[in-house]
Amino acid sequence: MMSKIILISLFCLLGLIVDGNAQIKAFSEPSFKWLPLDQAVGQARVQQKMVLVLFKTKDCPFCKKMELEVFSKPEFQKEINKYFIPAVVDLESNDQYLYKGDVISVKGLATTFRVSGTPTLVFLNTDGDLVAFQPGYIKPDTFHELIDYIGTGMYATVSFQEFQKQDKE
Repeated sequence: MMSKIILISLFCLLGLIVDGNAQIKAFSEPSFKWLPLDQAVGQARVQQKMVLVLFKTKDCPFCKKMELEVFSKPEFQKEINKYFIPAVVDLESNDQYLYKGDVISVKGLATTFRVSGTPTLVFLNTDGDLVAFQPGYIKPDTFHELIDYIGTGMYATVSFQEFQKQDKE
């Protein structure tokens, strides 16, 4: 009889631990969703945030590396969500977007934002105007600094190199 009570108690306790961990995990992960560019620009206006656009291709090894090392991490997702509405554009797609009142192809967007390879990050202000772009793979530490630099608006007053020096002091 006593062993049944202990066994039932252990199952109940185990159930609470598993359920509690699931709740903690669900609570700790911020909502992070890549949107199509036109939707992201619309949301950015409403929320008064900037837009972070990732230009990528399906077979790009450095895109996959950034996804694994940066974009899949909750700490980076939270930081991106603080300042930006994230958008993604597949350079190999035939998609078209409504941008600044015109329907524009992916190739047209690439030309507009000076994208020549992948991955490329493009930063737009709340009106959808180009603020900055960064081609190539970005290490996690540098990505963190770049998000802070653009997100806080420091890009308007100091160079990225000066910002990095200030950040380390």
